Amino acid sequence: MGEKDILEKNLMSYADVFADCENALAYGGRKRLKAEEVHPAPTESFYRGKDKVHSQFSDVSAYLVENGEIRLQYIIGNETALEGRQVLRKASYQGGAYRAQLESEKPVYPVIGMVIDWSRKGTRIPKSLHELLRREGASQEDLELVDDVKLAVYHMNNLSAEIRERFTSEM
Repeated sequence: MGEKDILEKNLMSYADVFADCENALAYGGRKRLKAEEVHPAPTESFYRGKDKVHSQFSDVSAYLVENGEIRLQYIIGNETALEGRQVLRKASYQGGAYRAQLESEKPVYPVIGMVIDWSRKGTRIPKSLHELLRREGASQEDLELVDDVKLAVYHMNNLSAEIRERFTSEM
């Protein structure tokens, strides 16, 4: 676990804070998540590299559990410095969560990801896989055949007063 954002990871480990963040940011203030329905989910997933299996860790992950069944998985990346290829990290984390469901007999559930930026500056990173690939020279014709991944980034130090008012926890 990186030292640079340990405080943010610890803060998000509280179910009420996690639910509050998702409700305030992803759901626009609608109370979709309740703290008692938020349960820790794995943050580690695996992928095969050139010569061996590697692991990767997302910052925070939680399930929405209703009536004993997993309905959703949320993955939050806490960042103090956004990377130009941040959208690939999101795709990788979500891909790992979907891969874990592949051979399960249980119903498949959606995985929702967001990035929370704790820096004091905005950034102009690509907000979608298509945007990144265009910057790298991919043609529009090829992009029409590529599934797009969109990156939701919330700049915590630059939130509007309207968004800040949505929070109800110690956040």
